[in-house]
Amino acid sequence: MSFRPQDTLFASPLARHEAALCAVRDGFGAGEVLAGSGFADAVRQAFRTGRPIVGLCAAGILIRLTAPLLADKHTEPPVLLMTETGDFVPLLGGHHGANVLALELAEAASGFALISTATDARLGAPVEDPAPGFRLLNPEHASAFQKALAQSSDASIAIRGDWPLRSDAPGSTDPSSTLSLGTEGEPSEGTLVYARTDLVVGVGCERGADAELLVRAVQEQLAAAGLHPSRIAGIASVTLKQDEPALAALCDALGGVPLRFFEADALAAIATPNPSQVVRAEIGTPSVSEAAALLGAGQGATLVLEKQKFGIGTVAVAQAPHPLRAFTAGQARGQVQLVGLGPGREDWRLAGTDAVLRGADHLVGYTYYTDQVQPLPHQQVHTFDLGEEERRCQFALDLAAQGQSVALICSGDAGVYAMGALVYELADRADDRAIKGVEIIANPGISAMFGAAARLGAPLGHDFCAISLSNLMTPWSVIERRLKGASMADFVVCFYNPVSRKRDWQLGAGRDILLENRPPETPVVICRQIGRAEETFAHRTLGELDPAEVDMFCMVLVGSSITRRYQPVKNGPISLYTPRGYLSRGEDHRA
Repeated sequence: MSFRPQDTLFASPLARHEAALCAVRDGFGAGEVLAGSGFADAVRQAFRTGRPIVGLCAAGILIRLTAPLLADKHTEPPVLLMTETGDFVPLLGGHHGANVLALELAEAASGFALISTATDARLGAPVEDPAPGFRLLNPEHASAFQKALAQSSDASIAIRGDWPLRSDAPGSTDPSSTLSLGTEGEPSEGTLVYARTDLVVGVGCERGADAELLVRAVQEQLAAAGLHPSRIAGIASVTLKQDEPALAALCDALGGVPLRFFEADALAAIATPNPSQVVRAEIGTPSVSEAAALLGAGQGATLVLEKQKFGIGTVAVAQAPHPLRAFTAGQARGQVQLVGLGPGREDWRLAGTDAVLRGADHLVGYTYYTDQVQPLPHQQVHTFDLGEEERRCQFALDLAAQGQSVALICSGDAGVYAMGALVYELADRADDRAIKGVEIIANPGISAMFGAAARLGAPLGHDFCAISLSNLMTPWSVIERRLKGASMADFVVCFYNPVSRKRDWQLGAGRDILLENRPPETPVVICRQIGRAEETFAHRTLGELDPAEVDMFCMVLVGSSITRRYQPVKNGPISLYTPRGYLSRGEDHRA
């Protein structure tokens, strides 16, 4: 199952269906119920963020709402129709959780799952999405297998080894059938073979180990022991190695398997065949690779590959007594996702933003920003006031250092006059290796200047710069030097933080510096509440720019000496553009 039950949205346009939706939700065990107003927006938002949707309404309503959003059947979330009689019909994403969800909901509601996918109808579950604890070795043959099974109504299959799907095995099978699936056999178009994910790889390595060497050494040891990488449920090591990039690279090389860590004292309590007193003296446990593999694989695990040394580290492999449905032992590597919501408009959020937000367990941010995000039932929201920027970022890092997944929410782009740089600075200064071990991921967003530029035309068509006029963090002497450089270079300038209640003179000073090198009639736009319902754009010239018109919700865009206004109709809308020179190429211009 590629979704979490608590993420499921049960929705209906009619409030009278709320009781029925609640009953199904409660029987299913989790999920959010919405009935009545806001139905259409909720369905579209859920689909964009990858949430499973169960609608109690006419099929056409769900189809019309989701049709404009369809793009890739391999990534779209399940969309199910719930009938008045308690039956469930997958409309989308049958091979990616919808059929499984329909079956589980039908059981919870004592209804029926109307599965239309041919293979699922025959086998009870999709072949490409096996049960937890199994991994399909030859997904490239899945389509041919399904086609062969569907073309004959009486086609049979042979089960070789364990039954790997999210359903019960068929009551009758044909051992001599040309179609087979299971955990044994040679992969082909007629044979789907699944690996049991029952191995945990324990790894110890030296400080700052070379990632390429570590990956190659581990892969060679696995191959020599005849252990297929598809059987690996995860990688395990000691907590002191949380910040080793080589371990993260190893996980990626082995198919993106989870990486988990154990404290040294927990590892020291595990009996292993090859302890090292040198290692004990150094980090507090006589074994890393063997102990981590055994702890990760759980009770009853056995070593199938004892500790192997390879210069920069050691590797050992433990086998669990049964396939591991999930690898959750120990502590995960913490993660901070830097997320920018854009200037304000929901449709200006980049496509991946909602997916990143949905994947986090904790949402951290300034109250005004977190209010723009609808948290999922499992998510915890941590809000901070304006002025608590350092505390906010440190909180996110501390939370991630405990193995948590955190989204730090900003406006615009998190790396442009937002919290991105502060998070990296705090991590860079930290002495705590747990903080150093946090994975920081910067996600792009649309900054205010790009949102404003899009609304105004093409004012950033040639060279431009952004300057913050706030001297709370940066001395005015530094800002003044940059202003003079921008003025002399004739950049289009975007002023961030132009004024505030306590700072009312910097914008006037900046205007006067720019006037030293560009004409008073230079176009200027006061951009207020960019991307929000209160959005306004006031066109002025540099000579008449009055700081009294500007407040803390504004960005001020100042054109260069060649920026032009475009107003094709008198009293019509005004656009700005800064030509790059395509129409005036001469001997001194280069394409």
